Amino acid sequence: MIETAPSVRPSVIHRVFYNHSELRAGWRLVVFLALVYALGYAANAALRRLLHGSDDATSFLAFEAMDFLIVLFTSWLMGRFEGRTIGDYGLPWHKIFGIQFWQGAALGFAALTGLLLTMRTFGVFHFEGIALHGFDIWKWAIAYALVFALVAVREEFGNRGYELFTLSAGIGFWPAAILLSAYFGYHHGGNSGEDWIGLFNAGAFGLLLCSCYVAPATSGCQSVFTSPSTGARLTSTACPTVVKRCPVIF
Repeated sequence: MIETAPSVRPSVIHRVFYNHSELRAGWRLVVFLALVYALGYAANAALRRLLHGSDDATSFLAFEAMDFLIVLFTSWLMGRFEGRTIGDYGLPWHKIFGIQFWQGAALGFAALTGLLLTMRTFGVFHFEGIALHGFDIWKWAIAYALVFALVAVREEFGNRGYELFTLSAGIGFWPAAILLSAYFGYHHGGNSGEDWIGLFNAGAFGLLLCSCYVAPATSGCQSVFTSPSTGARLTSTACPTVVKRCPVIF
């Protein structure tokens, strides 16, 4: 009779850090956040020196782009470590701007149109004519579209990309969605003039965006670009440029 060698039971320390196949989701998230904050701190200091004296619009665009690139780069690094791709975390480039994205864009546009028409009905604001004419209309329309696309992708991938994928693997999709949405609302407390209604609405909107994602047990969520959430975010981001403060639950 051939005796089989007894299986080696992993140590307690190993079980704390690893599950049966890889580093536990919580530790992966800690590594990801540490890298994002470290890179963000260094890049922020360098960019402030580089942009010293620049106007607000230039600074805003530069910092938005920097934030997105940092999250994208860190997600790529984690993907190399985990044996996954950026697409697994929500950015499959071959599906960029699919039909669901445009469904979300239409939903966001319809929601804001309804909001503004309601506010106009109650006299909150008034249309006083057309401020731009000719080529300026198209120039600023394209400029705003590009800016809001950047903001939408940065916020979606930054708040519902790697974090949602990884946290879902550890505690389940909906608990992860609720936790991240609560932080999303809390994070808006830094906005000037924000109150508890605005914070609650931001969190509720974040949860709605999470609900636009599919949560299969193996892949976490569908992509940022193929989900209607980014399309809705693209149009909803324009809200503060039309009205100074207009929090709303969609």
